[in-house]
Amino acid sequence: MTDAATARKRSEMLKELRQQHQVTVERTQALLRDQKKIHQAICKALEEEERTAPQIAELLELSPTEALWHLTALKRYNIIAESEMNGEYFLYKLADQEAG
Repeated sequence: MTDAATARKRSEMLKELRQQHQVTVERTQALLRDQKKIHQAICKALEEEERTAPQIAELLELSPTEALWHLTALKRYNIIAESEMNGEYFLYKLADQEAG
């Protein structure tokens, strides 16, 4: 089988799988869109000032657990960073503000 034929067969197989799992694909895409919006909102909030996880949760009307989950993901990918402690909680800031 040629490379073109292999690619065509793979493309057809993926198209069939997307059709078979259309509901799951759509649900996953919606979840990713929502997650992206939350991450953008967190970054926008941190542009204004450093904030704690509870402050972000309150500002974005998220549960504390959900806010912490998103903060952990953003921290993992070096989008945000922990700053100093504010009481019992770390302050979070945008990672590119770390040098400044």
